[in-house]
Amino acid sequence: MADILLDADRLKVLFQLSLIDAPKEKIYDTITEFASKAIGTPVSLMSMVANDYQFFKSEVGLPEPYKSRRQTPFSHSFCRHVVANNKPLIVSDARKNDLVKNNLAIRDLDVIGYLGIPLTMHDGKPLGSLCVIDSDVRDWTETEIKIMKELASIVTQEFDARAYVLSNKISKEDLSDLQQRIQKFLAIIDLSDSKAAILEVILHQKQNFSLN
Repeated sequence: MADILLDADRLKVLFQLSLIDAPKEKIYDTITEFASKAIGTPVSLMSMVANDYQFFKSEVGLPEPYKSRRQTPFSHSFCRHVVANNKPLIVSDARKNDLVKNNLAIRDLDVIGYLGIPLTMHDGKPLGSLCVIDSDVRDWTETEIKIMKELASIVTQEFDARAYVLSNKISKEDLSDLQQRIQKFLAIIDLSDSKAAILEVILHQKQNFSLN
């Protein structure tokens, strides 16, 4: 676990892309708000994992003081496991899960059901987790898991675009255009539709966010 979390190149990218210890941004707030509503959870986070703490680049539904602090130590982090293993973490009841049952987020943040998807760039670097959280036991469905994976894929395309701006492969205007297209797309999806219908729309339109 420690090797990935302490990787200097990964930490450097977090700061270069303004994903950690940085202001909130509309593009990410749009995505976490959509995730919370589409999946039906009180909390959604875009959690960026440093070497010993997690930073919430975006959040929906966090209680104070965590909402204002926008970070927690690893004692309160499920997302660090997502990054360390670079694979989804699907927890129905955290109190009975050996990996996280002693995590203080259960007590302090009422985290019981957790579904987190790694935010992994095209070069394989896991930077954080896009997650939804329930305060009750939650048996996550395959459709819900797929929706979250697709949303995470959209986020990482935006991450890659940020990296391409830094390397002068695309312009800042190209990045802005991509962000606007993502926001407009999510805004027009009817969240009163079934989750299966929401997933179908996302799958049908995902190619529109390609950088190629």
